[in-house]
Amino acid sequence: MVGDAFTEALLDCLYRGTPTTLRVARALAVLGDAGRPTTLGRLADVDTAAVRSALDLLTASGLLHQDRFRHPAAPAAMLRHLIAEEGPEQHRRAAELLHRHGAAPTEVARQLIAAGTPPESWAVPVLRQAARRTVAAGDLPYAIELLKLAHSAATEAPGPDRPQGHAGQRRVAARPVARPAGTSPR
Repeated sequence: MVGDAFTEALLDCLYRGTPTTLRVARALAVLGDAGRPTTLGRLADVDTAAVRSALDLLTASGLLHQDRFRHPAAPAAMLRHLIAEEGPEQHRRAAELLHRHGAAPTEVARQLIAAGTPPESWAVPVLRQAARRTVAAGDLPYAIELLKLAHSAATEAPGPDRPQGHAGQRRVAARPVARPAGTSPR
């Protein structure tokens, strides 16, 4: 188990670096395995050359190996302590970037789940597709979590693609439910 001493050492190391290096490290913590230099640059608001330089510096300091955090606790520590206020926004931005650049729905969905807030309407089909893939992979509880998030996005705020019914409720066409013979609805 990694404790406070590890987190303090990690944060000390990052704060001794440049602001660009810190932003790139944050972006890498948010994106995880989806963190390619161009995507990291977009999320960190720096150019690809600056990303490459920051990754080299983080590797030389021992924090990274092959452009990934050497210790799995590092990204979690960063997410907890460095971006507590902007974490949800970073995850939302990461989801949009990944989606725009053709990432797998499951990668985009991971960011939307991490954001922890209802996403925009563009994310609903992405979440549904990720849920289908997750069911196929045998992870039903995570698929349910994805579908709940999709539902929250579909019912959150009315807009041009979200019809509104009475008292802000979304209208849903009722479908008859097939019941076994001899049973009645409760």
